[in-house]
Amino acid sequence: MTDYPYTMKLVVDPDNPRNVVAGGSVSIYDSADTGRTTLLELRDPSGVPIPNPITSNSQGFTPPFVCTSPEVLWASGEYSDYFQSFKGMRDEAVAAVAAAQEAAATAGEEAAAVATAAIGAATDLATAAAASAATAETIAAASATAAANAAALVNAPADTAIAAAINGNGQAKAALNATYATPAAVTSAVAPKVDKSVIPANVRDAAFGAVGDGIADDTAAINAALATNRDVYLPPGTYRLVAATGFALLNTQKRRSIYGAGIGSTILKLDGGGEGGVIDSTGAVLSDLSIDGGFNPATAQSNLLSCVQANSNSTVRNVHVYNARGSCLVGVGSRIAFINNRLEKFGDHAIYFSGDIGTAAPFNVLQTSSRLVVQGNIIDDDPTYHNGPAGGPVRGAVKFRNNIIDAVVTGNTIHGDQCILIDGDTRRAEACPRRIVVSGNTLLASYSGLQINTAIDATAGDTGIRVSEVTVTGNTMWGTDSSNVGVYLSRARANITNNLFLTTAGIDNFETGDTGASVITGNTFRGVTGIYKAGTGSLIEGNMFDGLTGGWAVQCTYHNTVRGNVFTGCATAAVLRTATHASNVLLIQDNTFMNNTLAMDVGEFARSVALLDNTFTGNTTTATVVAGSAFNGFTVANNRVLSGGAFPVAGSGDSIALAPVTPVPTVSALPTAASALRGRMVRVTGAAGVADQAYMCRKNAADTYEWAPVL
Repeated sequence: MTDYPYTMKLVVDPDNPRNVVAGGSVSIYDSADTGRTTLLELRDPSGVPIPNPITSNSQGFTPPFVCTSPEVLWASGEYSDYFQSFKGMRDEAVAAVAAAQEAAATAGEEAAAVATAAIGAATDLATAAAASAATAETIAAASATAAANAAALVNAPADTAIAAAINGNGQAKAALNATYATPAAVTSAVAPKVDKSVIPANVRDAAFGAVGDGIADDTAAINAALATNRDVYLPPGTYRLVAATGFALLNTQKRRSIYGAGIGSTILKLDGGGEGGVIDSTGAVLSDLSIDGGFNPATAQSNLLSCVQANSNSTVRNVHVYNARGSCLVGVGSRIAFINNRLEKFGDHAIYFSGDIGTAAPFNVLQTSSRLVVQGNIIDDDPTYHNGPAGGPVRGAVKFRNNIIDAVVTGNTIHGDQCILIDGDTRRAEACPRRIVVSGNTLLASYSGLQINTAIDATAGDTGIRVSEVTVTGNTMWGTDSSNVGVYLSRARANITNNLFLTTAGIDNFETGDTGASVITGNTFRGVTGIYKAGTGSLIEGNMFDGLTGGWAVQCTYHNTVRGNVFTGCATAAVLRTATHASNVLLIQDNTFMNNTLAMDVGEFARSVALLDNTFTGNTTTATVVAGSAFNGFTVANNRVLSGGAFPVAGSGDSIALAPVTPVPTVSALPTAASALRGRMVRVTGAAGVADQAYMCRKNAADTYEWAPVL
C-alpha cells in the first residue's frame, strides 16, 4: 500500500483558530471513518511505529507521521477536522497517469498473445482474441508458426488439416478475418473512463506549452492549465510572466492546489518592473515554489499591489516571495492561512490582512476577514525597498487593519522596522481588530516588535472605541538599535503575558493618554526601561525586571496595581514614578526590590499611594518621596527593609506624615522556633566586627520549625 507522509500539523478548532489544542491527545482515523471506529497505524518518517493517539506539542503541532491514507480525520476532545497529504495525493495521481499509459501501450501485445492461442484452441479462445490489439495482418503473418502450435495443441494429423481450417469457412478463418483493436483504439476507449480532475495539469504538457526557461512568456500557458480546474504542477524551471498594469496575471477560483518542485527549483518571475500582481486565488493551496516580483527599488517606486492575493479558503505554504513592489501576501476573506513561507525585499508589507468599513456615517461594514493563521514564516524587512511616494519606512511587516476577527500569529521569526501592526480606528467597534493572538514569535525590531493602535477617525472623532481584544504571549522581542520598543500601546490595551523583552523599552504608552486596563503578567524585562504609563486599571503582576539601565522599571501615571514583581539590579527608578493625574491610585504590594540603585521614586502630585508588604534588600536608596502640595491618602504598612538604604517617613520638606514602616524586630539571640512564629522575621544583632543576620521562621520537611538565614 502507498505511504502518505504528513508534516507537523497545527491542531486548532476549525471554527475558532484561537482554540489551539496544545499538549493534547489527537486521534487519527481514515477520512472515510466518520464513525471513528478504527485508529490508523502510524509510523514516524524513519518507519518506526508510533502510538495513535499522538500528542500535540506546546504550540499545538503534531509530530510528523506516515500512514496509508491520503486524507485523515483527526479528533481531539470536542474538536475535529481533516488533514491532507498533498505529496501523497500528487504521487498517487502521477502513478495513475503512468499506469494508464503503460496499460494502453501493452494492451495490444497481451491481446495478440490471446489471439494466437485462440487459433488452435477452438471457438472459446478465438472469441477471447477479439479483445486483442493485434491487427489481422500481424496475425496472418504469424499464421504458419501459429498453425504448427495449434496442431500440437489439438493433436491435428497434418499441416494440410491446418491449411484447410485456415482457408475454409470455419471459425478459425473467421477469427483471422476479424477486425481487432489497435493500441490507439484501446487508449481511446480507456481515456474517457479516467477522471482527469484528479490528475494534476503539468504546465509543460503539450496541451499548455509552458517552457520554463526564463525567456519565453509562460503567462498564457499557466493560465490555460489553471483553467482546467485541476491541480496544477510546475516542474523545475523559471517561468517568465509578462507584467500588466492590472491585478493579477494568474487567476484561480477553484479549490485546487498549485505547486512546484520546491523553493528555488520552481520560480515564477514577474517581468516588466513588477507593475501588477502575480496570483489571485480563491479556495486554492499555493505551495513549494518561489515568486520573484521583479521590483528593483533603484529604478522604480513601491506601490500597494501584492504578489499574491489570497481570498477565502486559501492557503499559501512553503513559498518564497521576494522583490515585491507592494506586499508579498494579502489576505481578504475567511479561513486563510500563510504557513512556513520566506518573505523578504518588499515595498509595502510582507503580510497584510484587511477588513473594510465605510468612510462616511453610518460607517457600514463592507468586508470582514476572519479565521486567519500566520504561522512559521520567516520575514526579513529591507528598508531600502520602502521608497513609496510617502517616503519613510512602512509600518508593520505583518499588518492587521480594521475589521479582522479571530487571527493567530504564531511561531514566526520577523526582522524589520516594525514587526507586527494591529491597527483600528474609532468609527465603530467593527473598525477594530478583535480576538487576535500573537504567540511564540521571535521579533527583531529597530522600531517596535508589536504596535497595537487605535487611530482617531477624522469624521467620527474620538468615540472611546479602542482596540482591546489582543493577547500577546510567549514571544521573544529583541531590539536592533537604541530606540526600539517591544510593545507599543497606542490608545489600545492588551493581555501581555510570559514574554521576554530584550528591547530598549519593554512596553510603552506611545504618549496617547490613558489607554485603559491592560494585564501585564509573568514577563521578563532586560534592557533600558520596562513599562511606561500603563492605563487606568492595569494589573502589573509577577514580572521580573532584571538589570534595567534606564530611568524606570515601571512608571505609573494612572491607577495601577503593581503586585508580586521582582526588581533586581536596576539602575534608577526601579519601580515607579508618578506624575500629575487627578485620579491617580496606586497599589504597590508584595514586591521584592533587590540591589537597585533606587527602589522607589514617588513624584509630586501622586495621590492615594498604598505601599504594602514589600521587601527591600541591598538597594542604594530604598525610596525617595518628592515634596508636593497635592499629597494625600498615603498608606505605608508592613514593608520590610532587610538591608540597604532606609525607608523615608515623610516627603522632603513636606509635613505630611506617612504611616510608619513595620521594622524587622531586633534580638540578641534567636527565640525558640515554633508554629506561632511561622513566617516571622527577626534580625540578630552582631557583635563588634560581626555582621547582623536576618532569619525567618519556617516549617521544614520533617514538619518541625526552624530559623533559616535570609541573607
